[in-house]
Amino acid sequence: MNDTKPAPAAQPGKQLKPIEEIRSVLMSPAMAEQLRAALPAHISVDKFRRVAVTAIMQNPRLQNVDRASLYQECVKCAQDGLVPDGREAALIDANKKVGDKWIKVARYMPMVWGIAKKVRNSGELAMLTANVVYDKDTFSYWVDDEGEHITHRPLLDGERGQPRLVYALAKTKGGEVYIEVMTLEQIRNVMAMSTNKDKDGNPVGPWEDWWPEMARKSAIRRLSKRLPMSTDKEDEIRRVIERDDELYNLNKARDMGAAQVEPAAPATDKPKRPRRLQQVVDKQAGAVTDPPPGHPAAEPPPEEPPSEKQTPPPEII
Repeated sequence: MNDTKPAPAAQPGKQLKPIEEIRSVLMSPAMAEQLRAALPAHISVDKFRRVAVTAIMQNPRLQNVDRASLYQECVKCAQDGLVPDGREAALIDANKKVGDKWIKVARYMPMVWGIAKKVRNSGELAMLTANVVYDKDTFSYWVDDEGEHITHRPLLDGERGQPRLVYALAKTKGGEVYIEVMTLEQIRNVMAMSTNKDKDGNPVGPWEDWWPEMARKSAIRRLSKRLPMSTDKEDEIRRVIERDDELYNLNKARDMGAAQVEPAAPATDKPKRPRRLQQVVDKQAGAVTDPPPGHPAAEPPPEEPPSEKQTPPPEII
């Protein structure tokens, strides 16, 4: 049964509000045909449109972005088989340079839950997860002749402290395990590549609002480069993971990667971070210091791997 209410008709001499104009386009027959062609069978056009309109109503900034980009990003989201409900995916406003000026555009952004959903539905990977490790969690990572191993036991009954590391883990149907561990400095470097900044170079948007989510996706993005993906379904997963590339200055990232092979400049010569960028980092991670004696991170790695395989921690999405 179609329970979607029709868009309000424009009255003579009365201009529609932005949300009314957007709703009118999303509910139009032309847009319905585009979405029907893009969506998988288990997601109805009406459900997708309801969720999209709700997301745009809840974020007034989306009502002022370039309209063509907003509708295009909705179609991209539909093509990936996700809904922009804030859990599977999100619609955000972002900056885009056109000529000599910056304009506001919409961007569709898959979330960790949505990426994991695609993995589960594809059947190509047995598991994909990503998590932030905090100071008071128990965490170990080691490599031996059997491959990569990880143990993460989050503290469940108290303050977990400040973020320390971020990791992503994937397990193939054949049992191979792939792990990517990122330090806070590596996460900071990714955040610095974001194009979603204000005129002073300070982060705005998802990195300011959803730091843990963006950090986990950064680990998944880096891990995806190592996964053995070759089939059409695997290519589809990679496409979803790489959707965020439009939010970053990848040319600058490549330049930084090349610069890493050069000798490091003295600490006194390092440029200062934009003030709000440092505030975002400090707010989420605090100052990066050597762990105190007795801290799990201060303990040396075991000389020999455990004789028995560790029971993997529960998947936390």
